[in-house]
Amino acid sequence: MKWEESTVTKLLINDIDGLDPITAYIENYALGQGKLTLVIWGESYSSHWNAMGSNTLEQFVLKTDNHYLSKNLASLKQLSEADYDGFISNIKKQLIEQRRHWGGTKKGIRELWNKLTEIEPSEEYFHNSFNHELLHEIAGDEWWHSIPEVDSTLYKYLCKILDALKACLSERAGILKPYQVGENDIVLAYNEQSAKQFLFNFCAGLDIEDLNEVEDLSNRLDMAFFNEDGTFLCTLKTLIEKNKEQGECYLTGWE
Repeated sequence: MKWEESTVTKLLINDIDGLDPITAYIENYALGQGKLTLVIWGESYSSHWNAMGSNTLEQFVLKTDNHYLSKNLASLKQLSEADYDGFISNIKKQLIEQRRHWGGTKKGIRELWNKLTEIEPSEEYFHNSFNHELLHEIAGDEWWHSIPEVDSTLYKYLCKILDALKACLSERAGILKPYQVGENDIVLAYNEQSAKQFLFNFCAGLDIEDLNEVEDLSNRLDMAFFNEDGTFLCTLKTLIEKNKEQGECYLTGWE
């Protein structure tokens, strides 16, 4: 008989904006090997990794982008979905190109353009074989190649879950990073999502959905700050050292 023992860490993550409570099970089989299971609202997402180098599972998750983690927690096919509105936009672009560069007749292009109004941008419409003749006429033999793929609802959902998990792991490990949120503000936070949430709470009148641009400044600690008269004040590294005991906090900003 052979048996092995491993330790499972259970984390319950609550009070997440727009998400139900998350239960994360983190199992490190050995250094560089582990399994992650996420349970939320009766659904579970799980994957294991056997080649994480010298990283624990927690370190691996923090270093790895959400897209890679998501495609292991769910099938790649589930992470994207057809954009049927995008199909119509693509065909319009193709018709304009055809008119400009390939000499299509104005009348013929106009007829196809008008027929686009007959298409319903829905999965049901495109899967109904009764409509395939029109799709073939407008977009050619392989009309389905003109349907673009976009991030699925599940992918966006998993990214929110992973952002919450990373914020939890970063806080648990005491890892704070400087983030520039938008064009004018730098905050110290545990991850991108918590950086946006902190600035949203710190500054009245902001819409968190508008805070899309977030840059990790961990590799720019020598960034220098100056007074209006050009007098040197300090570097980003010094600013962090002065404020890190506060935990997540506002570092600086400019007009």
